[in-house]
Amino acid sequence: MTRRRFFLIIPALTVPVASAFAQRRQEIRDASHRLVGVIVTSRSGVREARDASYRLLGRYDPRSNQTRDASYRLVSRGDSLSALIWEAAKRKHATNR
Repeated sequence: MTRRRFFLIIPALTVPVASAFAQRRQEIRDASHRLVGVIVTSRSGVREARDASYRLLGRYDPRSNQTRDASYRLVSRGDSLSALIWEAAKRKHATNR
C-alpha cells in the first residue's frame, strides 16, 4: 500500500498535512484484552484520555503538569489519565449490572 501525502501550499511555506496532524495512540486493555480506553498524544505533547467509545474523559498538559477532566476541572497535578480511564470503565461496569 502506498502512502499518499497531501501538501498545504502557503506562500513561502509547504507543510505536509498528513504528518502535521499526526497523533500517537496508546491502547489500554483489561485482562481479557478488551479495549477499555485510549490515550492520544498530539504533536504538541498534550495527551487526551478517551474511553472505548472514544468519548473524551480528560486531558494532560505537560507544560502546566495538570490533568483536567472533560469539564476542564482540575483532577490532579501530574499525569493521571490512565486512572480516569479505569474509573470510567468501573462506572460503566457498575451501571451494566
